[in-house]
Amino acid sequence: MQTEIDELAEHLFSKPPGEAYSYQLEMDLLEEDVAGIAGFLVHLFSKGVKQLFSVDDAPVDISELQPEHVALLQKYFVSIGFQFQLIVNAFPYDRRGHFDYLGEQLKDVVFNLYRGGFVYKLIFDFVPLPDTNCAEEGRYHI
Repeated sequence: MQTEIDELAEHLFSKPPGEAYSYQLEMDLLEEDVAGIAGFLVHLFSKGVKQLFSVDDAPVDISELQPEHVALLQKYFVSIGFQFQLIVNAFPYDRRGHFDYLGEQLKDVVFNLYRGGFVYKLIFDFVPLPDTNCAEEGRYHI
């Protein structure tokens, strides 16, 4: 799966973002659990940040992202049918990143990343589909 995400990131983030669902990605959501989808999206987010904003392939700290960087990343994710929220709150110490599962839907999974006195909460959800037939079949064609 690592190779697939790397290839997807290389292809997706190497050109300008398109409109919602303009990038054709097929995921069988009946076979993927929410945790797997969330993990996939967090990994893709990380790859996108590095590919778009890294200088000399150096790691990019999430605290260095500017609002325009987040807005650009959002456009890329919308082009594959997902949207995200990045919520930043003060937090007194650094911890290892982890997932919180607050329910059974994708929007209920929160990835927490602690850096420099802040916690960055990354939450994904699906962009509403223009055609609900795909959702009824358990497949999102994006």
